[in-house]
Formats: sequence, C-alpha cells, structure tokens
Amino acid sequence: MRIIWGRSGVRYDIDAQRVTHERLNEEVLIINVVSGAYYSGSGSFADLWSLIAQGASTEDAAAHLSETFGQSAETILPGIRDSIGHLLAKGLIREAPDREAPDGWSLPDLPRAEWQAPSFAEYTDMWDLIQLDPIHEVGEAGWPFAPPEHRT
Repeated sequence: MRIIWGRSGVRYDIDAQRVTHERLNEEVLIINVVSGAYYSGSGSFADLWSLIAQGASTEDAAAHLSETFGQSAETILPGIRDSIGHLLAKGLIREAPDREAPDGWSLPDLPRAEWQAPSFAEYTDMWDLIQLDPIHEVGEAGWPFAPPEHRT
C-alpha cells in the first residue's frame, strides 16, 4: 500500500456520506459505511482525530498536541504525518484545501498519558452483518443471522 503523507498546510475533512465517527472519552470509533470497516483509536489518536474533524492541518495538529502532551512539535510531527497518511489511504479523511481554520481548537479535558505516536486498529469482521438488511433478510433464527443463501 502506498502511503500519502499529509501535505504541509493542507486542512482535512471527513466525508459524512462515507464516514461516521464518535468520540467516547479517550477513544474514537470510526465507521466507513461504504466498506463496512470500522476503526478504533485512543489517546493521541483520538486527540488527532478530534483536531482533524475541527479542520486542523498537520502543522495545526502538531502545534496543539505538542502543547497538550508537553513535547516539541518536531518530536511528534512524524507520528502525526504517518497517521494522517494512513487515514488518507483508508479514505477516512480527504484534503480540504479551501477549509478555513477555526478560531481555536477544542479537546476534552481528560488526563493524558505520555506521548505515543497516534495509531488505530482496523476491523473488517462486521462487514457481513452491516450488509444484511435487518428487516428483510432474516431467517428463522432472526437477525443478525442471514438466511442460508446469504452465508459465505
């Protein structure tokens, strides 16, 4: 897989037609409703995702997270670029060069561990369930069990 690194100064957004997401305290859950894959990340990744959702560029995120975690921007920038590259490659975010920066950034007031490069896990095991129509495609066992002709 070719990783596309976040470009300097470019802001990002989340395509609400393809991706849904929710932050739950220290964790963020992301679902690509087109592919059926879902993603989970916590700590620095949840903070990075929150900043991207607000319109942060790579540099904005590095500056804010360096203050939040008490690390230099140079120390954390490689991990942020790597994570943004993976998010772009998975189609979870897209470049939004015309997006304006907000007046400030907001992160939940939570205790934070030491800085670790942002990372997330990808899960594809729910795709078969997501594809099922819970009203029409049910067998005698009910949902989420597919009728025999839909099992793989």
